[in-house]
Amino acid sequence: MSKIRSIGVMFVLCLMPTLASTQDGYFANWFARVDKTKDEQPHWVTPLATTTPRLEEEYRYDQLWQENAKGVTTDNYDGGKGLELIPFEKVEVIFNIPPYIAHNNPKVQDGFGDIAFLVKYRLLSANEQHGNYILTAFLGWSLPTGQYQNGALHAVITPTLAYGKGFGGFDLQGTLGAALPTADTSILGRPFSTARFENSGPKWS
Repeated sequence: MSKIRSIGVMFVLCLMPTLASTQDGYFANWFARVDKTKDEQPHWVTPLATTTPRLEEEYRYDQLWQENAKGVTTDNYDGGKGLELIPFEKVEVIFNIPPYIAHNNPKVQDGFGDIAFLVKYRLLSANEQHGNYILTAFLGWSLPTGQYQNGALHAVITPTLAYGKGFGGFDLQGTLGAALPTADTSILGRPFSTARFENSGPKWS
């Protein structure tokens, strides 16, 4: 057994230079890969109300305020956004930081919401010179880590299809998805959601 273990250790040691050089090439080409991925898609403004079908690399922070009928405002710090990376061509991963929700109501406890992740895979795309469109599949999931009922009861998986089409200085972006809780579906259901964003302003790279 010790002889087999020694052979295994030697094999790993022999592979280490190859693995190191592979990693060096991977990270050395990171920004070139990101630029190539973004050049192959339209350069539209990212919507505020819905997730864009475009692949982006950025850190995003949102601030949301919602006022109820009694005039009490609920503050949502971060809006569930976070770090967005493009680790491979046509792929984006998003690590959403839990939002902090302040209810401004002494009867409701403030606290952090759920942790969430999202993976995008771009199915089709063409930049403004070659068709000006995009189609992307999402797979998101959240974990029930919210404090004081500031999150979901169970983990939720969210498959989504996002689309976009540009017409000169105007573009249309939207999503169609479903929230699939991992338990208590008879209570929580499986809600479907759609969102659409129209823009006719300047475009950003």
